[in-house]
Amino acid sequence: DVPVLTRDLSTIHSRPPAALQANEDTCFVGSYPLGEGFIIPAVTAATWVASSDTYRAIVFPYINGSELNSFPGPDPQGTRWVINFWDWPEDRARRHPLAYEHLRNTVVPLRSRQKEKHRRERWWQHARPTPGLYCAIGREEHFEQAHEARPRLSQVVAKAKSSNTWEFALLPNTMLFDQSLVVFAIGDHGRFGVVQSTLHDMWAWERGSTLKVDLSYTPSTIFWTFPFPSD
Repeated sequence: DVPVLTRDLSTIHSRPPAALQANEDTCFVGSYPLGEGFIIPAVTAATWVASSDTYRAIVFPYINGSELNSFPGPDPQGTRWVINFWDWPEDRARRHPLAYEHLRNTVVPLRSRQKEKHRRERWWQHARPTPGLYCAIGREEHFEQAHEARPRLSQVVAKAKSSNTWEFALLPNTMLFDQSLVVFAIGDHGRFGVVQSTLHDMWAWERGSTLKVDLSYTPSTIFWTFPFPSD
């Protein structure tokens, strides 16, 4: 019998492609705060920073998948900001009392009902702080736990995790990225061009999953296995 070929030129009986070491530590799903209290208006963030410059280490513009296509919009810094105490212990978080007390009043009621112990007990931290992402783009200095230093990227590439369009955006590496985004630690235009290519698009639809008419971009099955052309 003549084997049937799929769009990525594999047969229907082929094994799924393996993850490639060269693609490790490059593509990530964004942060998951878990608690609406982590999200604050831009005016609140500005007020806190005006009270003490130390708040610059814990409040950042925040963007999600639905906002990506309209970026930068009328306000490049966005109207929503997010509190992030990274992997800090509670005594360090307390040194920022405006943010700490805000979270204690708004996040604890939700987090105290969580099944996962660390989400209950470390309520001031994001449920998934994604250190791999932020260290890969050169922001490891925020974390208490030591991580390998990597060059700081001025921009990152981002895509809505679930979307029916093949659109990517360059975002400044001063933001925090929501779990509805896939973020690529890519700093060169060559790889950025390949990520946006029709070949990658076809690979994604073949290796990803779908939700109604939307592609759900899963890094483990799409990006980690994607064979970039050699330099």
